[in-house]
Amino acid sequence: MKLKTSDRELSKRENSVSPAYVLQMGSGKRVAPERENCALAGGLFATANRSSQALPLQQTQVYAKITGHVSRVEVTQTFANPFAYPIEAVYIFPLPDEAAVDSMEILIGDRRIEGKIEVREQAQQLYEVAKQKKRIAGLLEQERDNIFSQSLANIQPGDSIKITIRYAESLKFSGGKFSGGKFSGGKFSGGSGGDRSGSYEFVLPMVVGPRYSPGRLIEGRGDTDRVPDASRIAPPILASKNTIGEANRQSKNGLSLPFPLAIASEECYGQVEGKIDVTIEIDAGLPIAEVYSPSHRLCVSQSEQILLVQLHPEDRIANKDLILRYRVAGAQTQATVLTQADERGGHFAVYLIPALAYQPEEILPKDVVFLIDTSGSQYGAPLEQSKALMRQLIRGLNPQDTLAILDFANLAKRLSRSPLSNTPENRDRALQYINNLEANGGTELLQGIEAALDFPPAPAGRLRSIVLLTDGYIGNDYEAIARVEKGLSRGNRLYCFGVGSAVNRFLLNRLAEVGRGTMQAVRPDEDPRPAVAKFLRQINNPVLTNIQITWLDAAEKTEELAEAAEAPSKPVDRHGILQSDDPPKPPLKTPSASLPPLAKACPERSRRGGVWGGYSATTFDRTYPEIYPATIPDLFAEEPLVLFGRAKNCNSGKLKISGIAAGGRLYEEILEVNFPGANSRPDAIAQLWGRHKIKALTSQMFGCETTSGIDAVTATALSYQLLSPYTAFVAVSSEVGSKAGNLVSVQVPVQLPEGVSFGGIFAAADMKSARGMAMRSGGLRQPIINRSIRNVSGDNSGDNSGDNSGAMPPLGRGLGVGTPGEKPTPNPSQRYFLSQKSPNSSGDRSGFEDGGDRSGFEDGGDRSKCKNACSSADARSPQAPLKRGALTLLTIAPLFNGGWGDPTLQENSSVRTEAVFAQLTAQLRRHLDSVRIPGGLSGKVVFELPVRRGRVVRVVLDDRASTLRNNAAFVLTAIKQNLQAWPVSPGLSGTLRVTLRIVP
Repeated sequence: MKLKTSDRELSKRENSVSPAYVLQMGSGKRVAPERENCALAGGLFATANRSSQALPLQQTQVYAKITGHVSRVEVTQTFANPFAYPIEAVYIFPLPDEAAVDSMEILIGDRRIEGKIEVREQAQQLYEVAKQKKRIAGLLEQERDNIFSQSLANIQPGDSIKITIRYAESLKFSGGKFSGGKFSGGKFSGGSGGDRSGSYEFVLPMVVGPRYSPGRLIEGRGDTDRVPDASRIAPPILASKNTIGEANRQSKNGLSLPFPLAIASEECYGQVEGKIDVTIEIDAGLPIAEVYSPSHRLCVSQSEQILLVQLHPEDRIANKDLILRYRVAGAQTQATVLTQADERGGHFAVYLIPALAYQPEEILPKDVVFLIDTSGSQYGAPLEQSKALMRQLIRGLNPQDTLAILDFANLAKRLSRSPLSNTPENRDRALQYINNLEANGGTELLQGIEAALDFPPAPAGRLRSIVLLTDGYIGNDYEAIARVEKGLSRGNRLYCFGVGSAVNRFLLNRLAEVGRGTMQAVRPDEDPRPAVAKFLRQINNPVLTNIQITWLDAAEKTEELAEAAEAPSKPVDRHGILQSDDPPKPPLKTPSASLPPLAKACPERSRRGGVWGGYSATTFDRTYPEIYPATIPDLFAEEPLVLFGRAKNCNSGKLKISGIAAGGRLYEEILEVNFPGANSRPDAIAQLWGRHKIKALTSQMFGCETTSGIDAVTATALSYQLLSPYTAFVAVSSEVGSKAGNLVSVQVPVQLPEGVSFGGIFAAADMKSARGMAMRSGGLRQPIINRSIRNVSGDNSGDNSGDNSGAMPPLGRGLGVGTPGEKPTPNPSQRYFLSQKSPNSSGDRSGFEDGGDRSGFEDGGDRSKCKNACSSADARSPQAPLKRGALTLLTIAPLFNGGWGDPTLQENSSVRTEAVFAQLTAQLRRHLDSVRIPGGLSGKVVFELPVRRGRVVRVVLDDRASTLRNNAAFVLTAIKQNLQAWPVSPGLSGTLRVTLRIVP
């Protein structure tokens, strides 16, 4: 890794606008933010020009071609420079969370410059060097699976430059019926959307919603110790002065903006609404029976079996996701196997929708815990839609079910201490509670998750289902996913409803995956009944569980196949919570032609370390395919199972799919996988396999990034030419731009998603009860708002005191949950698990509604039964003696010699270098003093810290060199957050290797 540019060098080259001002569009004046009530992260967000070129992003064009289950999409962004000086345009935008981005190019006039995939740090360096040399350069980076940043440097005054991004994606598909609009006789008739079953779904996200990022601020840039890249996932929001005035009138106490803002005059605002052109060509191979979009007006035409779909000219504002659903006649339950062979091996994709059903007597009783987001972004239409969903979901529960309700914003609250029986009285009580919900405050999703996981376990013979309703607008996605993955008990499930026009599908999809449930997105203006009907069909019972996939070589003998397909000697419980001594029922006999394929699995499945289905990487390199997802989810009614595999030797074979169907019957299906000649079509299958392997590898690092995991992701991304968190596309022109004028960075503002209220974001509905809202730029900061405990009738009661501004505990330890009418009682034992001290907190959680006391639950606060791998049982138990371990800094050194951006360290001054590292060692020792280590742990911990301009960019665990064991992930989380906030000496860039030792 080579040197990064120092701050001193950058300051000589760039003329950045002071963060104390915003350039007000349409006036040409720079206005102090306190007069406009706005907060900025620095940079120029708008221009004084009132023309249609007021913003650098001039136009976005999308062309998608859909063939069968796969889409190839081309996104072209046109950037223009209306200024009198060269600019760098920075644009944060969304793509689908499973998109395999494999191409980027710059078009300057008639000349194309193809982007190259590089290790991310190397791509950043190439871009910085090109920017310094005044060459046109583009850099495409992935910030989240669904959030990307595009940087384009040295756009000359008056010039226009295009950047084209290409990606492949596998379409979503559901079986059953579909009652959307119809296309016949050359005319399209839009329907109400009806039941979404039996349709393909193409989703194009268009805007990144504002993200709430909890934690302590780092250097005031908007980043926090829990979301160190918050400023990279929060684009500035475009707003008119009228919009701001309305929010200001609602708030009454003044406006505090929790994200960067670009203010436009009314004339200019109407001309720069970020319009987008979309063209979708559907080649389904069969006639398309129905087509419908719940989000946009469409213009549809058809030529033979090709359907051409475009956005209506009056519906092109990029402020909501485009959702397109269509059905191909007679293709709902066909099995599909797509294959491709090249020098990298044979790749295949399998889609399976078994025609299985269950009888009412096979439905198990359920404990349903509803977890509803009542934060400010849900203010207005989104919350009303969530309430409508909740009412119908509750009315659709079975008589033997139970229900519980939790709502969360800054704090989590609940209807009752334990689930209630589904009686008419309790249903009325629940509906009254729902009707009284209001939206305000920040999205502390982790508190809601902790509250749901802390409910008493479901009784034997009952399923526990958590139903989450939210827009997912948080920055600590990884933290929430890791908590569910570690803490959700076997037999429990998590289902997600994304409520909004541009929900965080990455977060909700991953939560549903690790929670063994499903995810549906519902717009605020959409009829909720079809979504509820589909969910109630799914929650009653999955149709196929304990799914295993076995690879059978095509040359195997018949008797060997019969032996491999032999039923297990003992029946397997389909829910993971029941055991039965009854013999298994006979296998289902289903014609293979009616069953679509799926794949993966082998007996001893492992999810980590590159092990696949019980086979090591060496093994499947020789014989067995490498298939993803590594852990096969349960199959729900009308939902497909989709797998992507690679057979390195390109040998054809068979996939045997087995599982437990409703009623405990065994299910089997064998599908043939044949590879054609080399370089066969469709070429997207290989890219999709690479993308899903990257997804599986990165999912293992939600809790903590590791060197081995990063190496594996990087190797796969480079091999398949794919964008990833650790690779980036960079394109550099050989042309040198004009030397006139200094480069100015211009960040492109985006629309607030449709239906999201400015007043709601600013917590206007509850501003009177707020003790204060911490204002920052670059992302939503945790508001310091003390919401009163709400009882069932909706009245506020209870007194709260204290301050919650201290450091957050690792993985949500000690988060408060209030019960209506119940006064909080502090629990001093919880203080021990705080990751850091802070000037305003010594571990006191009194700012939360119950002060961290878990006694409100029936288990009396005993967390020892929680399956969170973050600590040992004795450390979790309140009765355990509090012991203190020690954390010692052993060494701190540059990972690469000479790898520092401070010019004085590059001038061969060993004395200077030793002095700098002696100073860094002393600083880090003092900084680490705030980390509290429990007793009983021992081992060495090694971290790699990429540092850029004096800031720790990432904290990576060297899992090969570290020896700390005992399931001490919560200790690693505390150390990681501490290191993330360490202020390294300004001007230094490079990679540090820090070695620590923990002793009892």
